Amino acid sequence: MANAFKSSSKTGLGTTITSLYTCGISGSETKKTTVLLGITLSNTTAATIKASVFLDRPTGVGTTNEPKDDVFVVKDAIIPAGSSLEVMSGNRIVLQYYTSVTAGDILRAYSDTATSLDVIVSYLEIT
Repeated sequence: MANAFKSSSKTGLGTTITSLYTCGISGSETKKTTVLLGITLSNTTAATIKASVFLDRPTGVGTTNEPKDDVFVVKDAIIPAGSSLEVMSGNRIVLQYYTSVTAGDILRAYSDTATSLDVIVSYLEIT
């Protein structure tokens, strides 16, 4: 089992929903689990914005006892001009690749204002 600490970033997000990270397999991988370690949202404008981050799970996963619904990590969080928001605050979220539907969880984000949001995501990939 290989572990790798990684990060990704996106600049200038706005009102269009944007994918930040997809838990997908590559090469000879047959499964993947990713642990989100931190998400930082930064307002790059001179006005207050609202930002949202959500987990988009593939259709067809989950059971009655273990549902896999799409959920918000944060919804319409108010971020003052020139400020940032640490979304995770010590929390951890597990993302998975599901062989049953050959798809993985996707972390997505958007803002209520065009070209206003920078995002940094730190995570641990386990393959």
